[in-house]
Amino acid sequence: MSRINRPPVSLSRLKKLTPKRLRKNRKIIHVVVGSIVNDPRLLKVPRLNVAALRFTKTARERLTRAGGKVYTLDQLAQQRPTGSNTLLLQGRRHARKACRHFHGLRGRLHAVPYTRTGKTGRKFERSKHRRGKK
Repeated sequence: MSRINRPPVSLSRLKKLTPKRLRKNRKIIHVVVGSIVNDPRLLKVPRLNVAALRFTKTARERLTRAGGKVYTLDQLAQQRPTGSNTLLLQGRRHARKACRHFHGLRGRLHAVPYTRTGKTGRKFERSKHRRGKK
């Protein structure tokens, strides 16, 4: 998949997306087609078995220290060829910074304009009533 379609998933998002009834089940492997990144705001990492394209070093350490297992997608295909007892998860595709500029996404009425100077400047993207009197 293209990079836009494989957004990163943080450890806190993994915990949030996992239903509580499935957290106790040790047979389930959480599958992410993307990368797993650490979230320092999450104090206690649950014991999860996770398969993903790649892991950051700290995310891998925290998952294994919590008692979970970390798999690559190749290892997952060998262990569960039919895909039974797997939970497919994905990150938020529109959480990218570039998506702020797209009109009508996520309930936005006004998109953030592309300007050379950002939000400030003497003559860039200013409406008439904000230009001041001459």
